[in-house]
Amino acid sequence: MYRHSQIMVAVLLLAGVGLAQAARAQNSIKYGVIGQFTGPFAVTGEQYKQGLEAFLAQHGATAGGRKIELVYRDTGGPNPAQAKRLAEELLVRDKVAILGGLYLSPEAAAAAPAVNETKTPALLFNAASPSLMPASAYFVRMGQNIAVPGRLGAEWSRGLGKSRGYTVVGDYTPGHDTEVAFVESFTAAGGQIVGKDRVPLNTVDFAPYAERIANANPDVLEVFIPPGAAAVSFIKALAARGTGEMLLSRATSFTFGNPSGVACPARPSLSRWRSFSSASASVR
Repeated sequence: MYRHSQIMVAVLLLAGVGLAQAARAQNSIKYGVIGQFTGPFAVTGEQYKQGLEAFLAQHGATAGGRKIELVYRDTGGPNPAQAKRLAEELLVRDKVAILGGLYLSPEAAAAAPAVNETKTPALLFNAASPSLMPASAYFVRMGQNIAVPGRLGAEWSRGLGKSRGYTVVGDYTPGHDTEVAFVESFTAAGGQIVGKDRVPLNTVDFAPYAERIANANPDVLEVFIPPGAAAVSFIKALAARGTGEMLLSRATSFTFGNPSGVACPARPSLSRWRSFSSASASVR
């Protein structure tokens, strides 16, 4: 809810200063939200919607004397081509003044040309690849740079005396960035990487990954799988293989998204999360 509050504060500030795009609307300011409201990551889209609408219900749905109108569009799953089409539709046909959402980094990258062409502010709720920000001067990152927690996880793990690392990441740019950041920092601090897996985002069977992890016998597991059904399935696969007490250096997939997934027998013995102040965090 805190992140959604940040997002809506940003929307109100942008709307209140008289954006040129807002002039296209006579009676309202349209805010287009592209998310995954169905498909394997639908839980995140639902969280976007709940957070945005809760904020408006509490604080009012007007800015600069105009009504804020939320316009939702569903990518239906990991689909950069669909995200690009929806961005063009919202910006050109629906004439939204602000764009938001864009859950996965490839979706944000696909939308960048339309954002640049229309010079429309785009709030990236979650897309976290370090390479995204140079793609558009109109991108405003509302979340994290994914490489940072990867490095912190490596330092934290080595500080606990862990020496055998294993990474499991989604097979897309933020996952690759997480893997590289963790491996570089972990090995630089004297640790050994005993295994690496890149998991396609449409994976449903995680038993082979759990088997490889068990055979490699790491003492720290760095995981980055986007929140949703896949992350829960991964935890259950670990539990079935008897690796539920393995240390997870970063439980992004498990603590954000579907809390019910955390309650399964594979709950990690140790985990960490990150926090930061938006007042001191760099936009990039």
